[in-house]
Amino acid sequence: MPDLLLLGFAAICLWGLRPVKPFRAELNTDCLLPETTTCVRGMMALLVIFVHIAQMNPAGPVFAFVGKMGNMAVSVFFFLSGYALQTQHMTRPDYAKGFLRKRLLTMVLPYILVTALYWVYYLWLGKDYDLTYVLRRFATGNPLASFSWYMVAALVLHLSFWVMMRLCGKRYKAMLWCAVVWFVMYTAACVALKFGFWWYVSSFSAVAGMFWAVYREKIEALLRKHYFWIAGAAIGCLGVLFALDCLINVAVLGTVLKGIAAVAFAVTLMVLLHKFRFGNPVLYYLGQMSMELYLMHGMAMMVIRNRVIFIQNQLLYCALIVPVTVLLAGILYIAFKGLPKKKPTR
Repeated sequence: MPDLLLLGFAAICLWGLRPVKPFRAELNTDCLLPETTTCVRGMMALLVIFVHIAQMNPAGPVFAFVGKMGNMAVSVFFFLSGYALQTQHMTRPDYAKGFLRKRLLTMVLPYILVTALYWVYYLWLGKDYDLTYVLRRFATGNPLASFSWYMVAALVLHLSFWVMMRLCGKRYKAMLWCAVVWFVMYTAACVALKFGFWWYVSSFSAVAGMFWAVYREKIEALLRKHYFWIAGAAIGCLGVLFALDCLINVAVLGTVLKGIAAVAFAVTLMVLLHKFRFGNPVLYYLGQMSMELYLMHGMAMMVIRNRVIFIQNQLLYCALIVPVTVLLAGILYIAFKGLPKKKPTR
């Protein structure tokens, strides 16, 4: 029965999605502008929520399939972050000025608040965790706030990007090499600390996003000449990689396949977006608070199913997670940024 919820997810994603005209000759070169990428972030935030619902409640064959797409969904966030950071650095002369202060305010403060909310929630359940316990969980890669590892990984990416800007300036090719070194060092640190593979398998997509930003004109020229060959090859490779990822569970090889499949998913999605335009106010609205949705969906799951409140019906439980998440995320978003704007359908 939870599979039925995916019909609603598909309907939201497809609402307002229009192919470019003429389809064979035209490319949507605006597909990586904020208006579109905000919609993509909203779509991926919903997908992440459904992934975690499916992992906890693998009822139904389609739902079980979705539960294996977590790394791929997160890879899109990394790709868009890498692309946006690199593009703004290339187009805004003063981008590095105040970079750290802005990022710390927009990422660290909400994260601290959400962690405090989790602490209050656990206190309500009778679990009196002290600061030492919270810090120990954070240090071992299992933050108190459920699924919040991405926020820490994203913060590390932003701090590292600031270092790259300082070291390389406007030498963009050098920045790409630095980004590769960052990925290797970050992955090695996660492995050494025995963090879960999800901490790093999707992060190379940030490097792919930076690469796309630096070579965007050349990439779009290739897409204009050979779009359908490239799109077909990308979809085919993604299908093979996803199948191998599901079949191979060998420690190192399986992790490498997950990482390659995650990058392939983000790149394939970017290629496909060059033939479609978004006009969806719901996805745009959700995309503006995608960070808050990511931070609060674990809380939503626990609020409606714990030892005090427990919704027994599986379908009702799964159906309530999304609206409760949106409600909690909206409150958090308003607390820091005000009301999100809902753009009309085009």
